[in-house]
Parts: sequence; C-alpha cells; structure tokens
Amino acid sequence: MRHIPNALQYIWRSWSGLEWRVRAVLAIGIITFALTGLAYWLRVGLNPATHFGAIFASWVSGVALFAISGVAIAVITLARPELEPFDTRARILFRRQTGKHIDYIVGRIKEILEHYAEETEQKLTIRDFHEGEQKFWMSTYIRVLVRSYIDDVETTYVSSIARREITAPPQGGTPNRLVFARVDGVPVGVSAEFGDSFDRPINCRIDRDGVCEVTSQVDFWVQAETEENKHRPKRYTQVLKFQFENLLASGRPVDVLFTIDGADWLTVRLEHGHVKQVAELTDVHPGVVAFNFKLCVAS
Repeated sequence: MRHIPNALQYIWRSWSGLEWRVRAVLAIGIITFALTGLAYWLRVGLNPATHFGAIFASWVSGVALFAISGVAIAVITLARPELEPFDTRARILFRRQTGKHIDYIVGRIKEILEHYAEETEQKLTIRDFHEGEQKFWMSTYIRVLVRSYIDDVETTYVSSIARREITAPPQGGTPNRLVFARVDGVPVGVSAEFGDSFDRPINCRIDRDGVCEVTSQVDFWVQAETEENKHRPKRYTQVLKFQFENLLASGRPVDVLFTIDGADWLTVRLEHGHVKQVAELTDVHPGVVAFNFKLCVAS
C-alpha cells in the first residue's frame, strides 16, 4: 500500500508533462469511457428495443469509433512540427523531397545559420599612465557565452578575436599584446605581441542545448582624452556589460567618458582601486557601435 502514493505522484507528473491539448483530448476520452462503463455497470439502456436503449446503442458505437480512429486522428492533428528533430523540420522547407541534393542543403543550413551571444562581459582595467605621451596602459578581459539558434543539434562556432587601429606604445613602453585566448578553458594559440592590429581565429563545437565560453585578455595603449574606443558586436548579443577598474600605481582618479547613443557623452569618475559597471545593454544587433569610450586623467 505504501507504493500507491508514489504511483499517484508518478501519474500526476506524467500527466502534467503533457501538452495541454493532448491532456484535453485524453480527458474527454477518459470521461466518455467512464460514463459508458458506468451505464453498463448500472445496466441502464441495455435493451435496444426501448427508446433509451437505442440511443445508448448508438452512443456505444460512437465511442467505439472514437476509440479506433478518433484518438489517432486527434493525436496526429495535434502534432507539433517544432518539436521534431532538426532534419525533419528542415525538410519541411523542401516539401519533404528526398535525394542527395536535399541531404546536402540540410547539412549546409546547419553550418550557415548564425550563433548569438547570450552574454558578453568586458572588464577594462587601467594599469599605468605615460605622462610624456599622455597614454594609458590598460587590459581588457572579455568573456562571451555563445549559443546556437538551432539548440537541438551540434554546431560549429567559427569566429575570431580581433582589434584594429591600436595606439602605438610610447617610446620604450610595453608592447601591445594578446595575453591569451581560450575556448571553454582551452588555450587557442599562444600569447603574442602585435603592432596596431591582430586577428586570432577561433572555433568550437557547441553541443545540443550547449554553450561555448570564449575568453580573452588584451593589453594595449590608449591615447588620453582624444582616442575613441568603439565596440561593435560581431553577433546578436542579448546582454552586454562593461566594467572599468582603476589600478593606476599613482593612485590618481580617472574619468571614463562614454556614449551609448553616439550623441550624449556621460562621465564616470573612477577612484583608485574601484570597479564600476558603467553600462549594461540588451538585445544589441551585430555591426552597430554599441559602446564608445574615452579616458581622461581626472583634474
């Protein structure tokens, strides 16, 4: 008897997991069979010679027809193509044609469809300042969580980590450097110095309903006051965050000037040792300037 509550819980969980339209069809069927069985148990309408008996006989034949064909037709009608495997969904586009040419294009669809960034976090740490050439030495750490639009198949994410038009180091200063690039914690290439640009190709395999974590750190120089640093996402980004940290050895505060709309510039005073998140954007389209900033030594 102790197993009865567990069985009831299992039945309830199974029932709750069904799609609501399937539950409705099954509920109607259960009620119909229950009423028919109750009539037989009470021996009501078993004589077809009577008016009620004739009606009950027709009722029973209707229930039998529903049991044989109605349920099957209802379930087929309630089929949800979006829950089918990707290959099946893709072949609907081609009216379920078959052949090697269809196999080819279905495979190409998997490769061509984009990925999107579920979340991108960028932390920019200001480490030093060259008084002579008025340049900041800083590091940027970026963490991107990438997902596939097709979440029920394995896909390959192909991209790169790149920067262009980087300010040259001051005379005798530390070179600009790609410190590391990692995909799911695994290094891609080695640390490397660069001049005014670099491009590090990356790719990773994303499992079904999986996510790929891409992280990188770049150390580079920024011209104070005048240099604009624009961030353009390469892919659709659901959440985009920017943090700034002041670790200047001199202990001086820094003003971070930034704009999101490209028109109005806002200023955040960053005291030594402090970290501030200055922006959090949502639903950012690829290729547009989502964030732009300049650095100034606070007066």
